[in-house]
Amino acid sequence: MAALVGDAIIAGRQTIPDMPDVLAPPVIGSVMAAAGTANLNPGAYLAIVTARNQWGETSPSAEAGPATISGTAQLLVSCQVPMGATIIRVYYTLPGGASQSEQQYSEFAVTQAQWGLSVTFAVVTQGTPGNPPTLNRAFIPDMDGNLISATAIYQWLNDGLKMISRETGGLLDYSGVQSQINQPLYTVVGEWNEITSIWYDGYWMTGGDRGMFFRRNNITSQILTSATISVVNNLNILEVYPQPARTAASTTLSAAMSATATSASLTNAGGFVLPFGFMQVDSEIMAYATIAGGTMGGLIRGLGGSPAVAHNNGAPVLELNIFWSGKRQLSPAYAPGNSQSTLPVPTGWEVLLAQYIGGRAKIIEHDSQGWDVFTKSMKDSIKTWAGTTKPIARRRQIGGSNQPAVLYPDISGGIILP
Repeated sequence: MAALVGDAIIAGRQTIPDMPDVLAPPVIGSVMAAAGTANLNPGAYLAIVTARNQWGETSPSAEAGPATISGTAQLLVSCQVPMGATIIRVYYTLPGGASQSEQQYSEFAVTQAQWGLSVTFAVVTQGTPGNPPTLNRAFIPDMDGNLISATAIYQWLNDGLKMISRETGGLLDYSGVQSQINQPLYTVVGEWNEITSIWYDGYWMTGGDRGMFFRRNNITSQILTSATISVVNNLNILEVYPQPARTAASTTLSAAMSATATSASLTNAGGFVLPFGFMQVDSEIMAYATIAGGTMGGLIRGLGGSPAVAHNNGAPVLELNIFWSGKRQLSPAYAPGNSQSTLPVPTGWEVLLAQYIGGRAKIIEHDSQGWDVFTKSMKDSIKTWAGTTKPIARRRQIGGSNQPAVLYPDISGGIILP
């Protein structure tokens, strides 16, 4: 399961330690027996409730009951669902159990629409053995700690992601743009430390010397040969040569899609040239693996630094037929309230982020020596992580398009566009 932004916040705060506020324990209402088709052992039941979020479980509510179960009766337990809860756990005694001796539980998923409401949960079978916690560990990453505010912690997270991304060379990623007929220049969305390969309609392009690009008249082609990157006003500008002979396809979604959907229904997929490639829905960039009629299958979501989000029926869809792979520099702007967002980093970065947040706390403590030690340790950890990626021999363009590509084995590798 992918890590959440909140996971990094909690892991970082644990190193300080300066934990944020917690979910309020739920308030129990009634415990009663009701007719049903349950399979519970007969007897008198007492119950308490707790709430869970992604980061832990609350302390328990007051105890309520008893409710006497016989035959196929079910146990109904009502409680007020606290804000931020994702699960309610109902703990209850075995038949004839003594007060405060709840030894089993049943879990019930709750939604945001139920927050703050009194909800009744039906227990219909014997639960999972377990006792309620004595401490509240349902932390809320978007809340302040006793020492450091949520705003500060989120800024440290952003700084840590930028620094780790810079030190490791960036995140391996894909992105693309929609070609426009006769148009040679395109703005590259995001900040890329290195572009390793570029394709147009599936054909690989070499790195080129922009001085060799003919600019007197438009020269359109079904196959492009060269590409180059320029940095203008802090923007990466991609130039291709010759100019594209077509404008890539545009259409809309014919049905809404969720943030985790792996297929998309298009109004018209006829203009998509490649059997597998890239497309953009609203602002989200995704790869598709198959086209069957109007359905794009095998989607890989949230590429190029774009978040994977839900899209409405009728959302615009663009074919991205000029696309590239490379190393993207992270420049996040997470803020309190983003704890549920997926953290788009490789496995292992969570540990580095926790180290970074812990090190930043040394500045708050005016521990300059600790900060120096942290800085060295952090960079050593980053180098160790980067070193786990074995060098791969890749093509690297070392000159204009008239020079041959050579194999150069290093971790970053790839085509460097002059």
